[in-house]
Amino acid sequence: MSLPVVLDISGVIATLTLNRPDKLNALTHEMGDMVVEAVRTINAIPDIRALVVKGAGRAFSAGGDLDWLLDNARRTEAENREGMEAFYKKFLSLRDLNVPTIAMIHGRATGAGFCFALGCDLRVASHDAIFSANFVRVGLNPGMGGSYALTRMLGPGLASELVLTGREVFADEALTLGLVSRMVTPEELEATTFALAGQIAANAPLAVRHAKASLRLAQTETLDRVLAREAHGQAVCFASQDLIEGVEAARSRRAPAFQGR
Repeated sequence: MSLPVVLDISGVIATLTLNRPDKLNALTHEMGDMVVEAVRTINAIPDIRALVVKGAGRAFSAGGDLDWLLDNARRTEAENREGMEAFYKKFLSLRDLNVPTIAMIHGRATGAGFCFALGCDLRVASHDAIFSANFVRVGLNPGMGGSYALTRMLGPGLASELVLTGREVFADEALTLGLVSRMVTPEELEATTFALAGQIAANAPLAVRHAKASLRLAQTETLDRVLAREAHGQAVCFASQDLIEGVEAARSRRAPAFQGR
């Protein structure tokens, strides 16, 4: 029996695959537990420099499993409040990764599946990708950080439109809005995504990890807090061998060979 989430590590790039193609990779608590474990595994391996997140089959993820949603309707309000917060935290543990994450999106990224993709640092979409925060269309308010992520990415007006209508956003509009950074043909999706991961992985690992931490902090904190975080990161990097290698490589006009120390 195949696992519903598969972690593969190949060199410095890891791949996390949502693997319930018969259910369009609808998300479950079991899958969330496996995402948490994958985050722990990746953070414990210093050689990993980037993670690609993708879905098996015809879609990235169709959101919450419909049978599970109906099961929740039979639970008490208190049970659902506790259960949903736990559900969110499992999948959004992806935000706790030390290394950058790239969502490779094809087909549908719906509801919680859309929010899971928004939890990544970058998103690359194929022409057939369709995004929707469709919570209200199935009788739910948004969850899993959808209100947070969309408001910060799009501003309150556009975020409100997408959430309150639950409408579909096709790949070309997603690119225009900045929900994705690149849009390519389905045939180019994998190569483009892994090329981007490789470009990130070729940079100094310590610098990239600290840069990611500063960018995450910038989403919620004041300029003074971000400046302090940047100064901390630069202080660590100044003490690294990678900085010396980077400067020497720039002077010699050659590609640097960063070691992450």
